[in-house]
Amino acid sequence: NVEQLARQNFLSIRQFERNFKEFSGFRPKLFSRIIRFQSALSEYDNKGKPLTEIAYACGYYDQSHFIHDFKEFSGHYPKHYFSGKAEGAEYRDN
Repeated sequence: NVEQLARQNFLSIRQFERNFKEFSGFRPKLFSRIIRFQSALSEYDNKGKPLTEIAYACGYYDQSHFIHDFKEFSGHYPKHYFSGKAEGAEYRDN
């Protein structure tokens, strides 16, 4: 959580966000969304685990937020990506 990180570094939330963006090139919120997306990718295990279960396990509020982030970061809907038909899906680490 950004508030906790700011407090641990003795900064205001705004100062932390500014410093984070200056150092990394993007805001902390986007970084947390990317980490959550990567977590969802690694959670998928080819054993038919429902995508809704993956979404909740990775901290998504609901399935629509999961689908939105997945499409934004991968360019594909989750079912299409995990079916192996999406371009680049064959390079995914298993």
